Amino acid sequence: MKKSKFSEEPITKQSDERWTMDVTPSLCGQDGWAHLAAVIDCHDRKVIGYEFALRSRAQEAERALEAACLTWHGSVPCGRGAPVLRKRQRPDHSESPLPAACRDSRLQQEFITP
Repeated sequence: MKKSKFSEEPITKQSDERWTMDVTPSLCGQDGWAHLAAVIDCHDRKVIGYEFALRSRAQEAERALEAACLTWHGSVPCGRGAPVLRKRQRPDHSESPLPAACRDSRLQQEFITP
């Protein structure tokens, strides 16, 4: 049997060091598609902020990010020791408002290759 490339061990030593984002579409019957934008803590893999909406735009991702900052730090922007946000987005996507939201929230960005 081939070994999985995904490790069961977390990539961080503690919670609130590194976050990641995911947007998942969901078919809602006659209402059509809805999208769940979630911010996930990479250590314990818990959802710490989310936004459920009919559209999958950067505004929904921004609101999920704000919810995560409020959950962990009690404010937007995040306080001292803000986590790194991992994304599967190329850094040349500067037209998206999400990088500006990360700067406003004092989050560092880390881009991973899809």
